[in-house]
Amino acid sequence: GILIDRFGRKKVLIASIAAFGIGGMMTVWAANYQMLLLFSFLRGLGSPGISIIGNALVGDFYKSVKQRATVMGMKNSWTNVGNAIYPLIGGFLIGYSWKAPYLAFVVALLMIIPVMMMDEPEGTGKKSGTVKEYLRDIGDGIKSAQFLSLSVISFIVYMLLAGFFNSYVPFLVREMIGPTQIGLVMSIMAV
Repeated sequence: GILIDRFGRKKVLIASIAAFGIGGMMTVWAANYQMLLLFSFLRGLGSPGISIIGNALVGDFYKSVKQRATVMGMKNSWTNVGNAIYPLIGGFLIGYSWKAPYLAFVVALLMIIPVMMMDEPEGTGKKSGTVKEYLRDIGDGIKSAQFLSLSVISFIVYMLLAGFFNSYVPFLVREMIGPTQIGLVMSIMAV
């Protein structure tokens, strides 16, 4: 949004990947629940930027609607495959240590290297405008019934997934099965 317009996609993408990767990796050193929440919050700050800019870059690099649809479909498919497979991998890794799955965030940090070498796509440079104008444009978009209904549906689905499945189910089954099986259950739920 406004950060991309002010600083450009590349800088915001690098900052987002860094926040996501560092927040995830720092979880390994969390000494208590508060630190775990703080590092998860940092990771959460980076995640939306990665997703939003990734979608925008598809539009920048692929001008044909057919190409865009194909690439966006592939991008979203691979994201969903990762969401389905990683709980299984995480369940396997947690058999070694509860901290082991968080070491995978090193990969996110390594992704900064190719992004730093990438050129900013043409026509995506900094845009002028005040924060007030930007917020007014957002307000106009939010007023639509379609946006509101999709937001409510997305929120409900997210709360079901994050609130129940991702938070409660592992504790529920922890006494009955091992970490690898919990990962398998989470992978099946992701599908």
